[in-house]
Amino acid sequence: MVLKINNELIEDFSSFEDLLNNYPDLAETSINWKNSEIKTVYKHDRFVYIGQREMGILDTSDQNVNVIGSEDATTCHIVILKNLTTQSYGIIHIDSHRENQLEKLVLAMVQNYKTDSETSQNNLNTKFEVYIVGGYNDEKDTSRQITRTVMNYMISEQTKLFHLKLACAGFINTRTVENLENEILNYPAPIHYGVAVNGKSGLIFPAKFISHAPDKDIRMLKSNVVLVYNSKEGRICVPVFDYDSCSSAKLWIQVNDDIILNNLSTSPKVEPSHFCDDMRNMFKRMVTDPDPHETLFKNNSDRYYSLNNETLDWELDNPELYGSNHTKDKQQFSLTDFIRTAKKI
Repeated sequence: MVLKINNELIEDFSSFEDLLNNYPDLAETSINWKNSEIKTVYKHDRFVYIGQREMGILDTSDQNVNVIGSEDATTCHIVILKNLTTQSYGIIHIDSHRENQLEKLVLAMVQNYKTDSETSQNNLNTKFEVYIVGGYNDEKDTSRQITRTVMNYMISEQTKLFHLKLACAGFINTRTVENLENEILNYPAPIHYGVAVNGKSGLIFPAKFISHAPDKDIRMLKSNVVLVYNSKEGRICVPVFDYDSCSSAKLWIQVNDDIILNNLSTSPKVEPSHFCDDMRNMFKRMVTDPDPHETLFKNNSDRYYSLNNETLDWELDNPELYGSNHTKDKQQFSLTDFIRTAKKI
């Protein structure tokens, strides 16, 4: 019970290059997937967007949602798991090698379908298909560190069986951006930033999304990995969390793109075009909502969103509880505060 490719046990991992050289079938599948067309996911597809440090679980029988996926992965990895017992799909957007984020999805998928009548032994034998997308041969080697954490977890996990079916990551997911004026400035970049799965058809495809709603600016502020959607509930949930309001938030809103990219990104040369605006919106939320328990999580309650079957928008449940927040921020900000915060980040 660990990691297998073509039913062959994988006992160690060095790199995707070595792995795919040893398993040409997996290499062919991954290269073919890399060369497939990127599809845009629209509202009529009835989708859930999973952001960084978020997880989702989609059943094939879900009546509200057909598609679940994520994008904006540069050094991050997006992993899709298929539970071969329940046929459900799980997805997670992994952004760090310092914690075992994939294990959180595995545990959530097992727990989500556990009943009182099931024994612990039933759950020890869970089998998953694994699809990895994202990460590239970046200049800081950040992607490779995340890859090792993901792969080593599956190899060492003794209670679950993983079948690796797709590895569009690392060197396979890397292209070179050429600068015709100065060859020295050529640099690597990802080919694919996103992936989605259609729960009805089982199709896993390169994806970009028409929207990252709801409330992306709020969701970006959390620090823990959280489950934001599962088909049992049928609603998007942003669990209660807290954050320390950044003393330099107002200044971050005003600085130019280069400062944001060079201080807040692991891959400043290859971030999607909306990255800087997303970061500014996050800092704006800090300014307008310095105390999230007062304005964002009333009565210490999670935020729930339901899909409007007419507009196909995810709408906040009980919006009347929140009202309009016109918080007046009385803090004073200095350039010293800004530089100190930038160094911490």
